[in-house]
Order: sequence, then C-alpha cells, then structure tokens
Amino acid sequence: MNDEWKPIETAPKDGTPVILVCRFNVLGQKCYEFGRYGRGDTWYRQDNTVIVKPATHWMAIPTPPETGGE
Repeated sequence: MNDEWKPIETAPKDGTPVILVCRFNVLGQKCYEFGRYGRGDTWYRQDNTVIVKPATHWMAIPTPPETGGE
C-alpha cells in the first residue's frame, strides 16, 4: 500500500473513499476528512454532506490490521 500524500488532481473520480487534507479549518489548522468524489466536481463526506473547503491532497485509506483471535 502506498501511504504517501498525493496531489488532489490525481485522486480517484469513481467514488472511492479516501482521506483528504483540506486547506484549513475555522481555527486556521489543516483538517483531515474521509471523503469521496461525486457529481458536479464536488467532494462529499461519509454522511453525504458537501466538503466546502477544497482538498489539496489525498491518500488511500489503509487496510485495517487483522485482529488477534478475539
């Protein structure tokens, strides 16, 4: 798995969920969100609300670790 941040222009446009870096939140800090590309050149959160702040980079969601015999 490639866990490097990539430019947003290279993000999948097929609705695949990814991790996004948005420019800044209301406190001026970078923000991270799970999102997916949708219709109309728009990014959506998992709850289908629009991500207003444009994302600058993306990363594939890593595969979770296997649980240990629980």
